[in-house]
Amino acid sequence: MLNRLIEYGIDNEFFKFDELGKLDKSCCTISKIRVIDFDDTKTKISIISNLQDPKSADALKIIPHINRIDFIELKGFSEFIKHNKSRADISEKLEEQIKKFNLNKKIKDSLSLLWLVINQNEFRCNKQEAKQYETVEKNYFVVTDIEQSKDPIKDRLHTLIFLSLKRDVKNIPASPFDNLNEPKLLRCSQIDTYYQKLLNEKSEGVQ
Repeated sequence: MLNRLIEYGIDNEFFKFDELGKLDKSCCTISKIRVIDFDDTKTKISIISNLQDPKSADALKIIPHINRIDFIELKGFSEFIKHNKSRADISEKLEEQIKKFNLNKKIKDSLSLLWLVINQNEFRCNKQEAKQYETVEKNYFVVTDIEQSKDPIKDRLHTLIFLSLKRDVKNIPASPFDNLNEPKLLRCSQIDTYYQKLLNEKSEGVQ
């Protein structure tokens, strides 16, 4: 089913592939993993379905041979640090910024947007495939350019940002109905290695 979804998405221009690091405004510019530009998907399906300002994750990774879909949200903090490094009320400003991200709505809307793609008449998704989709493992990764500092006192701002973002991600509930696992926070320096290790392990398992 997922292989057919990818083919359909490409043929009907819902899915445009690129490296994660080359997506518009990507904060992980060195990442080479190939993903679907989900912002582009959102734009196209919103026009067709007449949606008003839905939110979405930045990228989508569909991995058919392990029956898995990952939504990837990129969050860079370079501009925030540049403008707030010397502020005394940095904690308050940080909380405001993270609330603006509205990560919970982004994953909910992302799931709905992908379901709209699947439910296009041309895809001809039958009941069996709809049930198969429900069993697909789904993940939500928030990926940031902030590294967890080895010296929290010296690099207090980086540590504060990382911990605040991590807390917010943990507050996003998993969804048994969508087969969505508990969201996770990753760093840009981890993302490529994470997928390389995942795919190598699964390939070995198949053999």
